[in-house]
Amino acid sequence: MKKAAQSHILPSSAYLCQDCNALGNNAVHCPACASEVLMGLAGVLNRMEKLARSKLLPMAKPIA
Repeated sequence: MKKAAQSHILPSSAYLCQDCNALGNNAVHCPACASEVLMGLAGVLNRMEKLARSKLLPMAKPIA
């Protein structure tokens, strides 16, 4: 039995297709339906980091 290939998309390059809800990392068109109606997810997925940079929320200290 073959194991399915796994891949990942970093939040900084992730896009959500507004037409079919597929995720991809191509800012030009959707990998599933070729739609050009895409939303970048970096701002949505990195909210805590963005809030910390704007000093609205203190950054958590890394665990050593």
